[in-house]
Amino acid sequence: MKRERAFWTLLVAFNVFLALLAIEFGYRYLFSEQHAYSVSTTGNQYHFYQFHSQLGWSNTPAVTGTYKREEFEYRISINKYGMRQHPVDKDHKASNYRIAVLGDSFVWGIGVNDQSRFTEILERLLPGSEVLNFGVSGYGPIQYYLLLDKVISFRPDLVILSFCLANDFEDNVFYERYGYYKPYATVDDQGNLIVKGHGFPNIRPTRLGTNETRQTKYHTMLGSKALAAIANMIMTPVKGGNKEIQTPPPQQAGLLGFTNALINTKESDLSTDELVLRRKAVQINEAILREIHHSLTQHDIAFILVSIPTKYQYNKSSHNGHEDFYLEAENILKHSAETLGIPFLANVQHLTSDDFWVKDGHWNLQGHQKIAKSIASFVPTLGFYKARMRPAQ
Repeated sequence: MKRERAFWTLLVAFNVFLALLAIEFGYRYLFSEQHAYSVSTTGNQYHFYQFHSQLGWSNTPAVTGTYKREEFEYRISINKYGMRQHPVDKDHKASNYRIAVLGDSFVWGIGVNDQSRFTEILERLLPGSEVLNFGVSGYGPIQYYLLLDKVISFRPDLVILSFCLANDFEDNVFYERYGYYKPYATVDDQGNLIVKGHGFPNIRPTRLGTNETRQTKYHTMLGSKALAAIANMIMTPVKGGNKEIQTPPPQQAGLLGFTNALINTKESDLSTDELVLRRKAVQINEAILREIHHSLTQHDIAFILVSIPTKYQYNKSSHNGHEDFYLEAENILKHSAETLGIPFLANVQHLTSDDFWVKDGHWNLQGHQKIAKSIASFVPTLGFYKARMRPAQ
């Protein structure tokens, strides 16, 4: 009797095991990366990052991996200085005109390989130049300002700040972005820049979330992706429910109530309170740009502000297709540059919606080529390119 009971127990257990195995294989096939819009096992761009106590996060030096989304796949290589770029010599070569480019994911290069980014194309279009890519996905002008000492240590002749029209006004004033705590800016009564947000905790979530919500996401559980999917489903925050897991935010705030939509809306369509928020965000951005310009001038480094168009500048629903050129954000930035005496390059009308990936919000190769040509045509018109070009030794 005992032997018979043990036999049936083992048989049931074996059948359950086979069923679970079938479920696991079925799940992995149905939801494999070839059937889903996702990144490869090496992770999305945030898996190439590390915690940084001043900037929030930074590229992890000396790492490589594969970056994959449904529309593209390529190898990522970050050099020892934390730049997604080939190895560079920190010492300035006498025969080169060195250009440092600051920016977010458009500069980092989501959507193209290293040699197809506009920074590498720009280097090929400007004879004798060397272009250093300091792009980090998710960064904004406040982080470019804090990164400036590192950039200056490379002794560039020109710094190009690539300003993302979709979110850089927000990135200046939010204490958290993309699941990471970060520095943010405000100004005092005289309009002087104040940087806040230092001493935030070292948190590296595996999910991009809202400003307050934190959730652990499992990739495998007991070796099973199917079990992990079930666990993640159970742990997903439910609006109005009691399953939401929150981590108290640090003692930071930012410009509460502001969104970049206030920048992309005509003044006549904004309420009085909305106009106050927009003007404050513009004032904060100008304070940051003023400090950057001042620091670079002190080191005899030229400075250009370049607008970075996103799909929103062509289709306000953020969908594909070209509705019109929406210039509100770019015109605000242009006015700030003129006020501060910073050379400004407007790029919205140099691109169309065809210069973006269909499913991804970033430029395709054609978009990078157009931006590179735009900058390459603009730089020589300002005079300092030829004036500062070092003769070959």
